[in-house]
Amino acid sequence: MSESRLRHRSQLLYEVVSCDRTAIHGVVERTAKVPPMMANKSAILSKITQVRRLQLLCFLVLVSVVTFLDRVNISIAAVPISQEFGFNQVKLGTIFSAFLIGYMLFQIPGGWLGDRFGHGRVIVFALLWWSIFTALTALAGTATLGSFIGVLPGFWLVRFLIGVGEAAAYPCANGLVARYLDPEQRALAAGVMLGGVGAGSAIAPPLIASLMLHFGWRSSFCVCGGIGVVLAIVFHFYLVRAPRATDPQSESRRSSPTPWRKILTNRQLWLLTSSDFLHGYIVYFYFYWFFMYLVDVRGFSLLRGSWFATLPFFAMMVLAPLGGWSSDLLIGRIGRVRARRRVAMTGLVSGAVLIFLGARTHNAYAAIGCLALAAGSIYFALSCYWVTALEVFPPYAATVSGVMNAGANLGGAISPIVTAWVSVRYGWEITLGIAAVFSLSAAILWKFIGIVDDPAQVSPPGPASFAGQLAK
Repeated sequence: MSESRLRHRSQLLYEVVSCDRTAIHGVVERTAKVPPMMANKSAILSKITQVRRLQLLCFLVLVSVVTFLDRVNISIAAVPISQEFGFNQVKLGTIFSAFLIGYMLFQIPGGWLGDRFGHGRVIVFALLWWSIFTALTALAGTATLGSFIGVLPGFWLVRFLIGVGEAAAYPCANGLVARYLDPEQRALAAGVMLGGVGAGSAIAPPLIASLMLHFGWRSSFCVCGGIGVVLAIVFHFYLVRAPRATDPQSESRRSSPTPWRKILTNRQLWLLTSSDFLHGYIVYFYFYWFFMYLVDVRGFSLLRGSWFATLPFFAMMVLAPLGGWSSDLLIGRIGRVRARRRVAMTGLVSGAVLIFLGARTHNAYAAIGCLALAAGSIYFALSCYWVTALEVFPPYAATVSGVMNAGANLGGAISPIVTAWVSVRYGWEITLGIAAVFSLSAAILWKFIGIVDDPAQVSPPGPASFAGQLAK
């Protein structure tokens, strides 16, 4: 065999084993020049790469489920906690907001850490961190912790630290989506991942209520924390201990300073963040007050209300992937910018109308139906936020996603307190009316949001193996 032909085959085998998307396409184009055995190997390894991407997406969905299981469990346990410690609605609101303050403040650092040290590695560490502090919530009101700093500050501290850990989850997950999926697949992938929000939030009410009724409210936090610890161990072996390969572009980016000025002065990023601020305010009503709204205002029992409280989250679980799929489908017909904009505005306007109707109806079941569909409509728009964040500054996708999500959680941080104050002073109809206005305002901002692709910003992955890059 000639030296040139041997060199050609060696280079081709390197590209195949690397499983890089661009290299695989090059292999397919040159199959006419490749012996059948090599072409078959190329096709097999390409399928393996797709399977690995599907596995990665499944893991990200599980992370999403656990984040919201650990996030909303406190709202389900709020009734027995308030009865045991004498907390009123305002004090409960401060406990809810303690998580969101930590979550909001560490969004940008969490995304930056992922871009700098590896998205997979940071997700695993963050999952272990917040799962441990979820379990420690059971000690917040006991002499172990409460005697040192007080009962209410004990809850503040533990929930704040849970928020610090969870802050890295979605920016880093979005960084992995940006790195391993084509632009025409990202909205659906983000929608599927965000559907885990609905799944985790839907699982939480019946699970936490059942554990509370049989074993007390503290057991629910221990179980949730234990689930997260087990998943962190599994993810460690999949994401972090995978065989590594060198990616020169990724290594170069991590060794260079982050262009903070360029990121933070991007007009599109601030429009997106402002809209997400309004979006986040609405979403956190469902996470922290919807269950109590059903019990206190609509008159459902604790157990019955916990089941009805799952309906908005099932709607999120179904409509979030549907919104992502719709956005990707429309790209070929109307272009990327208009596709993202149309799907986002459709979801947000529909959500505003449904919240308004749900607030005004006197029939409790009609109210549940309208408000549940409103939650699903708002999540129909959510994948467009995340994929648009990827297109602002692709090489620093997790950092940019952290900036945007910080805005969402600033809205989320004030939502529990404002909701409690307005509902006590003016009633729930006005409270929900504010949420409807916010949803409509978020839709109007999307009229000015549109990312034009800048090829100079695009930094595709280098010739490194898929499994190896996951740890980065």
